[in-house]
Amino acid sequence: MTLQTFIIKGNAKPLSLLILLSLLAGGLHIGLLVLINTTLSWLISGRNVGVNEFTSALALLIGYLVFSRLAIGVTAKFCLKIIHGIRMQLVRAALGASYMEMKNKQDLLYSAVTKDIVTLSQAIMGVTQFIISSLVVVGCLIYLAVLSLTVFIFIVLAIVLSTLVYLTFSAKSFKHIQSARESEEELFMHTRQLIDGFKEILLNHNKGDDLVEDALQTASKENIEKSYRGFSGFFNMSIIGQLLFYTVILFLLFASSLWLDLAIPTLVSCMIVTLFIVGPVENLTALIPRLAEGNVAANRLSDILTAFKQTVPAIRKNTVKEDFQQLVYDGYHYQYDNKLETGFKVGPINFELKKGEITFIHGSNGAGKTTFVHLLLGLLEKQQGASVLNQQVLDDSLLNYNLFSPVFSDFHLFDRFYGLKEVDLNKAKDYLQLFELDKKVSLENGYFSTINLSTGQRKRLALIAILLEKRPILVLDEWAADQDPAFRQKFYTEILPLLKQEGFTILAITHDDKYYHCADYLYRMDDGQLLRVTNTD
Repeated sequence: MTLQTFIIKGNAKPLSLLILLSLLAGGLHIGLLVLINTTLSWLISGRNVGVNEFTSALALLIGYLVFSRLAIGVTAKFCLKIIHGIRMQLVRAALGASYMEMKNKQDLLYSAVTKDIVTLSQAIMGVTQFIISSLVVVGCLIYLAVLSLTVFIFIVLAIVLSTLVYLTFSAKSFKHIQSARESEEELFMHTRQLIDGFKEILLNHNKGDDLVEDALQTASKENIEKSYRGFSGFFNMSIIGQLLFYTVILFLLFASSLWLDLAIPTLVSCMIVTLFIVGPVENLTALIPRLAEGNVAANRLSDILTAFKQTVPAIRKNTVKEDFQQLVYDGYHYQYDNKLETGFKVGPINFELKKGEITFIHGSNGAGKTTFVHLLLGLLEKQQGASVLNQQVLDDSLLNYNLFSPVFSDFHLFDRFYGLKEVDLNKAKDYLQLFELDKKVSLENGYFSTINLSTGQRKRLALIAILLEKRPILVLDEWAADQDPAFRQKFYTEILPLLKQEGFTILAITHDDKYYHCADYLYRMDDGQLLRVTNTD
């Protein structure tokens, strides 16, 4: 999808208004030029000018400025509407993507929202200036043709030659700009590494220095070099165009009396009109790189939207499965096929969750626990097997049934209760007290009063938030790992039994063998296989 498509599609009314205002502004601009030129001709011929001419010129000037301002205002609203629409398309398409699709495209999405949308908006904001400048050029050319067909031919020739230069070299410059935009993704990736790995870098400055001075600096220099090549190409075209234009002007000025036999008043009028064209032509030339960048951004946004839409699953149900009794995983299997994890597989898995039961899973690092949890939640689509909910075989994804409320090991704590129309404030206060946060956190208009807490305390808030969702199955990935010993004991011996009494089914990944006896069932994950063990194993 090109920049033009983004501007035109679904925007007929505001675009029509924008064109109308630009036509009026451009027309008044040309009218002002004609009046100034006519007045100068009168003065040269000895005719007096008075208040009427001054008033007319002032009216044309004010009219031009007013309609230009209106056109810019319409453009701003028009631009913001388009940008809002694209931004919402992106995030909604991302919201419907699969877990692996989002994981693989998160950098693309972030760079699109932070870079491409800004670039596109800057290009759209130049539309008004482009339309008005184009109209002024066309109007001036028509006026030139009226004044002198000979001068008109020379100026058109200069414009045609400038256009040919642009067409000859623009494709190469456009490719450099496109390549520069693509290189920004690598630059963004290295910047993300600096941010995400900052703790490790603080402990090993050599790692940070190597990342910044080698990979990041190399990517930055490559991006700058490609950008410079692209923009310098456009700037060179602009210089060549100006050279051709001013050469024609100089030729007309110094050769008119020798070869063209132009009368002085006509020559003066033609020179004024020609010089008047220079500004709009330079505006158009300056807009070309911005529009080229906007076109690159539009193409990339279109590609990203298409990529996400191709993976959007069926519409998900929004009702919580309150009648949950049993969930059976029969022969679940998943194998990675990406370059980083080729060959590792989980399954076949035969597993069962029942209402009000507590299940613990333990295993060594890399055994497949996290993949197993993602598979059970439906974040990873099973490649084989079946799921049976309340003795009914499911044909669609488990994501459609709103069964699970997870707290992952790399959890995210939202600042408010998104997705909940009503929050049980009494229950929330009880949970805050139970989790020993009532003296630190309160609820204010659906928000936590603060989330600036320790990692363990933020995990407690995350668990409180999902408890209030009242989904039947809690999935906790190493939840107690960041809790102090006293609260860890309280969690296993007091909180879990209480949640069980409230009807929650609990699936927890844990290495706290001291508390394995608190579970109804205990499993061990070993090289992608799930093995049932007893609490004494």
